[in-house]
Amino acid sequence: MAQGINIQAILNASPGGSISQGSEVIGKFILEEGLKLANNIQPLVDRLKEELGIQGDTLPDLCPDPEILNLVLEKRNAIVGDLQNISRKLDRFADLIQQGSTFLDITVTTLELVKTSKTAAAIAASALPVVPGAVPATLSTLEDLINKILYTSTGVPRVPIIQAGLNFAFIATSVINSYIVNIIQALVSIDLLLNRCTNGTLEEIPDGLKQAANLQVPEGDTSYKGFILEIQEEPFSNTVTRKRAVAKNSQGIILAQTDLSFTTIPQILIDQLKFIIDSQNLKPF
Repeated sequence: MAQGINIQAILNASPGGSISQGSEVIGKFILEEGLKLANNIQPLVDRLKEELGIQGDTLPDLCPDPEILNLVLEKRNAIVGDLQNISRKLDRFADLIQQGSTFLDITVTTLELVKTSKTAAAIAASALPVVPGAVPATLSTLEDLINKILYTSTGVPRVPIIQAGLNFAFIATSVINSYIVNIIQALVSIDLLLNRCTNGTLEEIPDGLKQAANLQVPEGDTSYKGFILEIQEEPFSNTVTRKRAVAKNSQGIILAQTDLSFTTIPQILIDQLKFIIDSQNLKPF
């Protein structure tokens, strides 16, 4: 059993076998692990990139000073050690959500469930105010985000989301995966430079986190009701990119678009854009 997790306390927090209450309790534990990623690990990884002279995904032409490389290697391996501990905890929480599952399994399931609910996708795209790594995240902020996805402003459950099988714990998993994506991408750049410039041993990044970071929902159709749909990206910082979906006519003129979002799932924006086209009865001519 992973250290620091009171499994019995989690189970006891679900009186009468209440799935919704149990899901929320487990989801909060997942978010707490995610906060460690956002507020502790992400800033350290960003600092290592700066020390190595990595700009975005671009590596420096020359290797940094050997002393700097050795210090970065040591810090990098310590960070991966923390990731391994977090990965084990997330897998344990995933098993509580769905027996026999890992964090990767739950992430895959969440993405599949999101695809089945157009309303859920549109809400998720518009409700994400948290910028991974840009500002200190808090548990209350992330809880507010999830409640916006699951409930209306009057507290009524959003039926399509519930029917799709999405609950607090599943949404928490999806939110935390956005932090994992940023951290793993940064570590990949760091490791490329360390492998090129040193002979040091790199501790292995947990496979489950690497695979979760690589998960993407296919963007689907590139045309819809005569519109050409595309995903555009706009840099927010050296490590964070915002995306939006745009609908063009045959002349390449943008006639509709979503707001810029920090989502890592392009299909969410595509579905939101289709909703805009339908709700406003837009035509490509």
